[in-house]
Amino acid sequence: MSRNVISRRITEAAIHDAKKKGVSEIRDTLIMGFSCLLSRDQSVVSFFYRYRSKVERKRPAVKVGRWPGVSADAAREIVTGWLAGIANGIEPHIERERKRRELLEAKDQKVSAVTFAEFADGPFREHLMRNKQGSEDLKRLNRDFRDWRSRELLELGKQDLLAWQLAMEGRGLAYSSIKRSWNVLRSMLNYAVEIE
Repeated sequence: MSRNVISRRITEAAIHDAKKKGVSEIRDTLIMGFSCLLSRDQSVVSFFYRYRSKVERKRPAVKVGRWPGVSADAAREIVTGWLAGIANGIEPHIERERKRRELLEAKDQKVSAVTFAEFADGPFREHLMRNKQGSEDLKRLNRDFRDWRSRELLELGKQDLLAWQLAMEGRGLAYSSIKRSWNVLRSMLNYAVEIE
């Protein structure tokens, strides 16, 4: 199946017309690089802007939005704003990547600030109480890992676990008790990753 591409000003009417005719792409005649792509079954319509990057010497295509969530006029306004930014050296794909990295770093900082005690007494406590042995497991966490309660979750490592295991063996705990405590800790860490 060949691609059916037309050049026309992108409007709501143009999109409806393209859907009826089975067009796969509308290239805007007013703004060079602004286009509207339609999926094969015409169910998904997305706006894109392709430009020549002065920084990376590439031609990145940046997604503007999905129709009808973003109207044709709103997409045109967004692209017009990007054009002004590009003229000032601000490229949309680089800005998007920078914002995405900032959000990830902020999320990592938020997660790293959670201490063992905050998580064990907060979200994990609620999770544990759904189980039949939840209260027993919570007591086990508080008893066997009391030295870790002030530490942040992300700073716990394999060496900490090995040192803990040696300390428990030194106290004379049975292997089955150590294993049960380890399973509760592993469950807590897995739950922390799951809800992150």
